[in-house]
Amino acid sequence: MFGVLALLAYIAWSFLPALYFQNLFKQTEHITTPINGYRTVTDNIGAYNLEAKYLGNNKWTYSVTAQLPTSCDGAIVYGLVKESYPEQVTIQITPTRPFGDVICAQVIQNFSYNSTFDASEQAKVNMMMLYVD
Repeated sequence: MFGVLALLAYIAWSFLPALYFQNLFKQTEHITTPINGYRTVTDNIGAYNLEAKYLGNNKWTYSVTAQLPTSCDGAIVYGLVKESYPEQVTIQITPTRPFGDVICAQVIQNFSYNSTFDASEQAKVNMMMLYVD
């Protein structure tokens, strides 16, 4: 009796359309573009602008842009995700300038930094400046 049931189950599994059965090993596709209706976060501090977009599957992308006053100005950007729910995400920006007697041309320089981080859609995203003397 058990053999007959096993044979019927094998036949049903092999020949019925796959849509009746869920494939437990199906791999998910990675999302590369934002989905309509998903969150976008913006923040501004001084010359620096932050735009973060939730892509789905607990993945965010963010961009920090600025127009800096000289060719010597720059920034170090670091993303910090605190383990809480919802996650507290801080994009830390440290403006940089050369040391010593360096002469810099006063010309507007575009600055751009792009990266990603992992957090839920409900994450609270903000930007913070860290000045080093």
